[in-house]
Amino acid sequence: MAAPSWPPRRGRPGVARALAEHPDRIIEATLATCPHCDHALGAADITGVHAYDHIDLPPIRPIVTRINRHRGVCPCCRKPVSAAAPEGFEPGSPFGPGVAALIIHLHITQAVIDNDTAQFSVNSIRRWLDVMGRERYPHAKRLVITADGGGSNGSRVRLFKLELQKLADETGLTLQVCHFPPGTSKWNKIEHRLFCHITQTWRGKPLTSRLAVVELIAATTTRTGLLVHCELDERAYPKGIKVTDAEMGGLNIKGNPFHPEWNYIIAPRPAV
Repeated sequence: MAAPSWPPRRGRPGVARALAEHPDRIIEATLATCPHCDHALGAADITGVHAYDHIDLPPIRPIVTRINRHRGVCPCCRKPVSAAAPEGFEPGSPFGPGVAALIIHLHITQAVIDNDTAQFSVNSIRRWLDVMGRERYPHAKRLVITADGGGSNGSRVRLFKLELQKLADETGLTLQVCHFPPGTSKWNKIEHRLFCHITQTWRGKPLTSRLAVVELIAATTTRTGLLVHCELDERAYPKGIKVTDAEMGGLNIKGNPFHPEWNYIIAPRPAV
């Protein structure tokens, strides 16, 4: 019996993740018997290998440094004095460059440094309108938004709908929202037209600072003319905000006849 011939893997150039050149270890998952009939398998029966990388970090123990800045009052001029902060340990965010780089690596495109919430998702749309959208589409009256079925911009997230209503009221735009059904978010064009190229741009480059991540994302281009705008979002996005039934009842929202839980229109509310 001839060995089966496997069809080539489908995909687009740049979508498949390249294997690491020098993996730290290799695990050989071998077959001794057929999992269907328990027939013994020999070397001649093994016709191929499916190789993929599993990437993880070693156990991490945070290094916490306490800085005690001494202060007092000058006996001569009677003015308050305070010791200068050590270089690299200035007041502000408690997180050092290593933690910051990891956070930024996990939050790409608009590099959020706080929580990925519904408020952040809608503010990303607001920033796009302010920076690029209004200039490119000055006469637009409607904006179509494609969103995942889950996460911060999921179809069941009340806060996402409330924040979209605020955006519609601010801009006067009618927002037509289309959520991808569960399990189909990979059909989102941004996965294949943007994210894969960003991954290729910063592959093998150390993400040592927020500025480095922003610059690498913004430097992403393709032969077909892709240009990427990226900025650091330093706003705070608290978690756990509850939306009441009264607030939901005040939305100017209309569901589409086809799956209204996934497709709906949010129009500006009449001015009071």
